Amino acid sequence: MKSLSAVFTVFLLLFSMQALPAFAAQTAGGVPTTVTSQRMEYNTNANTVVFIGAVHIVRPDMEIWSERLTLVLKKGPAGGPASGAVAAPAGQGGLSGGDIEKIIAEKNVRMKREDRQGECEKATYTTADELLVMEGSPRLSEGENSITGDKILFYIKENRTEVIGGPDKPVRVIFTSNNPPTKPTENGQPPAAGEQPQTPAPSATPAPARNGR
Repeated sequence: MKSLSAVFTVFLLLFSMQALPAFAAQTAGGVPTTVTSQRMEYNTNANTVVFIGAVHIVRPDMEIWSERLTLVLKKGPAGGPASGAVAAPAGQGGLSGGDIEKIIAEKNVRMKREDRQGECEKATYTTADELLVMEGSPRLSEGENSITGDKILFYIKENRTEVIGGPDKPVRVIFTSNNPPTKPTENGQPPAAGEQPQTPAPSATPAPARNGR
């Protein structure tokens, strides 16, 4: 049962790695979010803001790195950005939250929250269904515990996570336990709780006979 608890710890890690959803949320309460990159493109026709090159997102509770980050804004009545959405480039720092429809982080995506880390080649979060999809060798880790697969999906509304394996990338969970392995008893079963495994007594060896006796 204790080994199962270690597995559950890894899956709790999955539910807590909601970095992109937190970034998409409104910054109520004055939570600052800073985005830096080598270049930024704002397209009013496509309603997108694209950060390109060494993208780094910093919040008090997490950090995200990628080579490209695209914010797709919700369209307003006239087809432009919705009221309150991210507006023209404002120095890339202190980016305020807005009506974001989708966030796409691509290439060397890394997410860090306390001692939990996530890695993949592409992470897509859609706000309508609150679904976060990690693709491209996704990996989540916390200390020595980790989980990998072909694709990891977070259904945030349903508080559910699905790890999908592929032909070349099966689901793989690695976890560690602080409990030393127990030796089986004589009947081949592990000892009961609180019971110490019995060590068989050494077999008696007859003393060698002396010459002439």
